[in-house]
Amino acid sequence: MKKIKKFIKSNIKVVIAFILGISIAGSIGVYAATVIASSNVEYSNTTSGLSATTVQGAIDEIYEKSKTHCPDGYICNKPLCKRATTLHTETCSQTSTSSFCSGDGYTASGTMGTTTITYGSLGTSGTLSTGDAFDCDVNGDGTYDATTERFYYVSDMSNGVTTDSNTAVLIYYNNVSGGVASNSTAYAYDSSGSNNNGPVTALAQLPTTSQWKNVSLTNTTRAITNESGGNTTKAGDLPTAFSYSGYAARLLTYQEVYNGCYDGTTRITSTKGLSTKCKYLLENTKYSSSSLKTNGPWLETPGASGSRDAWIVFGFNRYVGRGAVDNASDRGVRPAIEVLKSNISY
Repeated sequence: MKKIKKFIKSNIKVVIAFILGISIAGSIGVYAATVIASSNVEYSNTTSGLSATTVQGAIDEIYEKSKTHCPDGYICNKPLCKRATTLHTETCSQTSTSSFCSGDGYTASGTMGTTTITYGSLGTSGTLSTGDAFDCDVNGDGTYDATTERFYYVSDMSNGVTTDSNTAVLIYYNNVSGGVASNSTAYAYDSSGSNNNGPVTALAQLPTTSQWKNVSLTNTTRAITNESGGNTTKAGDLPTAFSYSGYAARLLTYQEVYNGCYDGTTRITSTKGLSTKCKYLLENTKYSSSSLKTNGPWLETPGASGSRDAWIVFGFNRYVGRGAVDNASDRGVRPAIEVLKSNISY
């Protein structure tokens, strides 16, 4: 696959030349031909929308456009997500010496030696690692917006029963309200107070397929499992599928966070049990500033013991814990997208 990609990349200008309708006059081996440099051949751009006036200039212009935008009239196979070239940062303004960002050393005199929190990593080409930052054209406008379309690779798709190693799960950089980025809103998992229904209240805040038209879920109906892999959305003895129909994203599962963010140092449910490489889950939360609304985002996963709890990522002491599903005081809704690895440029 890499050799094919390399071949395509190295020969893209040749392909573009054919698209432009360039041909060599004369038959090879029959007539002699005068070689004219493409930079000296004039090109009419009255209807092409290009600014170039020579064939070489037109080829170069389309080549550059193809890196970020599909030219009008052409069909381009663009990846959904590309590696980020810059990283998001926040300033740590928490003052507690034992919790939040300052508890992690983000002070001038702390172990980090700075108040600047950097989220995610630029990663290593050809390798996917948790925390790798990507810009994903989820709204389908042809632009990879590093500010509003930032995602982080968490792990391969998993619900505790099955794992799909071909599909990557990426989490959005912010909570959402009505599908739009928001760090000043909080919502319940299910305001009815039962975890047997799935995240019915949180669901309504996720981006719809109209808002993020360039991405879709592998399956819009899925069984909601607890942290042990047991199914909790049941009608009698039969599993009942939870529907994400109409939505382009879902909530992360406990298993996906565990697989990507547990490093074995301490239990993921204990203080600082969430690996430091997974601070990206806490961007735009109280982790950096008490002025922000949420402590962290809800996970899709209900608690195995009891019928009122679901799992949450907490910025207070950087861990994963459970909370009452009808608590809307400081819990956010953060979209997770499912992307085939073949549709990610990494």
